[in-house]
Formats: sequence, C-alpha cells, structure tokens
Amino acid sequence: MKINIIKNEDYELQIEFEERTLVFPDLIANRLLEYSEVEFAGVNKSHPGVDRPLLVLKTKKKKAKDVLKKALEDMNEDFTDLNSQLKASSSHK
Repeated sequence: MKINIIKNEDYELQIEFEERTLVFPDLIANRLLEYSEVEFAGVNKSHPGVDRPLLVLKTKKKKAKDVLKKALEDMNEDFTDLNSQLKASSSHK
C-alpha cells in the first residue's frame, strides 16, 4: 500500500493513500479517535474511485506521527490476536 505524506508537522499529519478504497484510511481514523491526545482524525472522501483518500490527523500535545505509529501498532496487535483466535477455532473441529 503506497502513501504520500502531504503534510508532516509536529501536531498535524496528512497522508494520501494511492489506493482509492476508503477501508484502511477509515479504519485508521476510527482507531485514532479512541486516543485522548487526538484533536481530530478523519478522511477526506471527495469522490471514491476518482480522488485519493486523505487521512488527516491533528493532535494536542503528542507528535502526530508518534500517535499514528501507536495506533498502527495497536491495530496490528488486534489483528494478530484475531488471527490467533481464528487459527485456534479451526484446530478444534
């Protein structure tokens, strides 16, 4: 999955996704909204299929890039846990 960093400031990050699907940007934005240090997280959804999704993150005190990294790490843990549970349930058949 390719991205373009449009804006990279301490407390604001804008990332354009080359894939035109909104699945991953929406998933990331929703996770970011769970953190108290996030002031704003959302996806510019101009026109799916034509425009590229733009993830916008604004933070209060922590660096935006650090908060994004934390969210991605937490999401990775969730997916790893889900995968383990699925594997375990498959072996019980």
